[in-house]
Amino acid sequence: MIRMIAAAACFACLGTAASVRAAPVPATAEDLAFFVGQWATGPAPVDGYETISAQSPDCARAVRIEAGPDDRLVRTVMRRDGQDSSAAFRVMRFAGHYPWWPIDGGPGPVAREVDADSFDLAPIGVGRADWTRAIRHYRCPAAAD
Repeated sequence: MIRMIAAAACFACLGTAASVRAAPVPATAEDLAFFVGQWATGPAPVDGYETISAQSPDCARAVRIEAGPDDRLVRTVMRRDGQDSSAAFRVMRFAGHYPWWPIDGGPGPVAREVDADSFDLAPIGVGRADWTRAIRHYRCPAAAD
């Protein structure tokens, strides 16, 4: 009888530990530093589809990502009318990805590193990152002084 109680308690502990879900944690300064810079953008490749784009990623119209106050990132894009549009994000780390939480609220995109000089930024769809609609960011070379 004691063995059965001990076994049941052990299984209950294992079940409880397995059911605890991981929570996003704030990205480190090193994580944030990866995203800072000038980025050319284009559609991210999607398995099974051919990417057809009228324009190649171009550093002349680069997206600018800067470190903001309080461990935030500020992403600035040039709109079609030539005006800059910026949004600030608090970046988290979760399951190998980086959810970007807009400071102004609402759902934000999720980033994943592709390699040392590129990452994908995907919108959220039905509670998950929609990688089929992601934007690939390619690091632009640093400007020579």
